[in-house]
Amino acid sequence: MDQALQGIQSGRDYTVELPNGTKLKTDSLDADHRHAQDVILALTRAGALSPLPTTISIPATPKVGLLSERIEKFLSQMKVQERSETNHFDTAFTLKVFLGLVGDKDLSEVSPDDLDIFMDGLAHWPANASKKKPYKGLSPKEVLKKAKQRQDKGLTPCTKEKHLDCLRLFFNNCVERRLISYNPCKGRVQHLQVRHADVAALLRQAVFDPLKLFFRDFHRPSIRSDADSVNTP
Repeated sequence: MDQALQGIQSGRDYTVELPNGTKLKTDSLDADHRHAQDVILALTRAGALSPLPTTISIPATPKVGLLSERIEKFLSQMKVQERSETNHFDTAFTLKVFLGLVGDKDLSEVSPDDLDIFMDGLAHWPANASKKKPYKGLSPKEVLKKAKQRQDKGLTPCTKEKHLDCLRLFFNNCVERRLISYNPCKGRVQHLQVRHADVAALLRQAVFDPLKLFFRDFHRPSIRSDADSVNTP
């Protein structure tokens, strides 16, 4: 537009193409000046020269604090609530493993994908790793790397469920405080219930099968008793 006005003022032939494809050309001073003004006014009223629409940006999810900071606060709250030392230790261990596997990030950025990483880690985590010398001082990722190499015995289903319960408790607390809108552990309940049912079936088999054998043998007459009855006069 500035170029068009310069052309009008100087009287030179100056053609300018506007963003909408309209071209302005000036050949003289007075007539073209008035004509250019009329064209500009008409285009302005038609909206052809209106500013380009600004890009609509989707507001980012508000930050609520790092995962590590929230974990530290949650563990402090557990102490204030006088939870048992065992409960506090187990929860702290679970959250440390989760943090080490998914990395520190804003709490709002934790997703079900992070839970997949955690569950895969539990699937390869060695039993009693903290008590075994080869794993002393290693980060969670380093523990998993070494465990896959050594192929040590893994965690039981009940232990895996306990770790997930600790993680679920932590995220439930975050939901209750309105720091996040949902618990990323939510979709894992049914899977663990199936695993728990399998364990319960094994326990019933271990307890009741020996009892069935005992009572079956108890009601069966012995061979000696039959012999005695035959030799009785």
